Amino acid sequence: MNRDSIIERLLDQGHITIRWADIILNKKDRCVERITELYIDSNINTNEAILLLNENVVVPIVTIPDLKFTTRTGNPPKI
Repeated sequence: MNRDSIIERLLDQGHITIRWADIILNKKDRCVERITELYIDSNINTNEAILLLNENVVVPIVTIPDLKFTTRTGNPPKI
């Protein structure tokens, strides 16, 4: 079970619209409220609610380029 299969079931059963699917899948504004409504109405269980809230969360990986232009030899530069 994953987010896509849960959304597919909810769409097939008529519990959500395409607009709701978009909100949940893309974690748009009011996503948590939509998932809460589905849970309260018993359209999803606790495990499905947790998956919809947490699965496939994209955490960007930020890499900082190494901007060192000098080679370190272990000896301080002569001034």
